[in-house]
Amino acid sequence: MFKRVREISDVKFILLSVLICFIFNYLFIYIAGLFGINITDEIYIKDYNSFSIFMFILITFIGPGIETILLVYLVKIAKIIIKRNYIVAVLISIIFGALHYHSISYMLIASGIGYIYIFSYMFYPNKRFTSYKILFLIHSIYNCISYITNIFK
Repeated sequence: MFKRVREISDVKFILLSVLICFIFNYLFIYIAGLFGINITDEIYIKDYNSFSIFMFILITFIGPGIETILLVYLVKIAKIIIKRNYIVAVLISIIFGALHYHSISYMLIASGIGYIYIFSYMFYPNKRFTSYKILFLIHSIYNCISYITNIFK
């Protein structure tokens, strides 16, 4: 699997990762619906239902930038204490989810998406972009699309 990841371009990896984040998001909503749980209203943040250039910049660039710096340092610290990379990825993704506590459902989705972000940072080899830039771009693009779709919900 990692051999295939190494072979694709940075741009394709970023776009594929963003797509996987959305698939995870909608799959989580679908599975919850199978159990009769409607979480759609819980995961959409009502404060973001109209466009604001400030909120757009905050959600698309500033938030992902700050969170990316935090996640990178948390990964580095965790790797000193924990030797297994998969455990580090799970732990940091749970912390990422906790940073996004709007509801339990939202936190669970953010943890899953956080795992994709951490995977991209820890396991994707540097090519044209550094792992830091890859993580930031995936997060930024995902947030941008989410914000825009949330406005038109």
